[in-house]
Amino acid sequence: MQIIDALFVVLRRALWNNQETIDISEEHFQELMDLAKAQTVSGLAFDGLKQMVVAGEIRVPKKVLFKWYAVQEKIQRNNLKVNQELEHFACLCNDCQIGYAVVKGQTLGLCYPQPMDRMPGDIDFLIRDDYEIVRPQLEGTFQIHLPKTMLEKELSFKMNGVLFELHNRLMDFCTSKHLNYWENLIKQSWQNDDTVIIGETAVRTLPPTLNAIYIFLHLFHHFMREGVGLRQFCDWAVFLHYHASKINGCQMKEVLRQLDLLDAAKAFGAILVDEIGLPASSLPFEIEDKDRKWKRKMLHDIIRGGNFGKQNHQAKTPWRYKLETLQLALKNSIRYYSLSP
Repeated sequence: MQIIDALFVVLRRALWNNQETIDISEEHFQELMDLAKAQTVSGLAFDGLKQMVVAGEIRVPKKVLFKWYAVQEKIQRNNLKVNQELEHFACLCNDCQIGYAVVKGQTLGLCYPQPMDRMPGDIDFLIRDDYEIVRPQLEGTFQIHLPKTMLEKELSFKMNGVLFELHNRLMDFCTSKHLNYWENLIKQSWQNDDTVIIGETAVRTLPPTLNAIYIFLHLFHHFMREGVGLRQFCDWAVFLHYHASKINGCQMKEVLRQLDLLDAAKAFGAILVDEIGLPASSLPFEIEDKDRKWKRKMLHDIIRGGNFGKQNHQAKTPWRYKLETLQLALKNSIRYYSLSP
């Protein structure tokens, strides 16, 4: 069994309790750990392995188990810290009536069987009002200093060691038609009051259908520009499954069609169903043979690049890094052109 196949088996076991097992030699467990780390799914992989060990299906070297336990404990501690800061942020925003919506990250962790074993990242949030209006509110509320203007669509700041990323828009598109269409959907979403509970705090987020679309858009955007890891595929899979009864499949397909991204979403959906193990009934559209033809090429790029394509880069300076990103984006634009012209 190849290491990538073994990783998919343990991920399916962790996510869906599939009764599959792996067949690899003891010396290859470290290789499995390394691949899981590169794809930012170490906690999930260990969950799947633990199920197999407890069931007596496999034997894992003790030194590997001890290392993995240490990694999992660190992930859980980091999740606890990020959750605490997110609760604090949401409480203050709610009290001060700052219009915000947290996306991705900890709001997706709730969809996992073991939320604390998802690798945490930064806290991304969208602001409802213009940055010039929100900036003094945020500075006064959180005792931070922010730039007077936003030169790009996001800017970062830290609070108590946790990175926050503020967005005045979530996505960029190549045409004004697509951008205006998407921004109108976001504008309409502010009329809703969709929240998830982090700890004991209600945290505002996007409505389920729009959120499912955005998770894919973010995933596809990074895949095309620099690369993306399996964690982002797992995020989309568990969100679609967890919110299957709330997601409007017809609306989701129509939005993706309007954005000329339905074919790309179906190609990614083939990976969710065939490799990640998402039940086909939880996917808002059907997968056909033509969608599956992209799998091999895409998986090669995903495994080679790792999380956000870090393994695709050798640059030592920021400008060289940007040049490498541009080169990869151009290459992918050619390779995957027919998925999203």
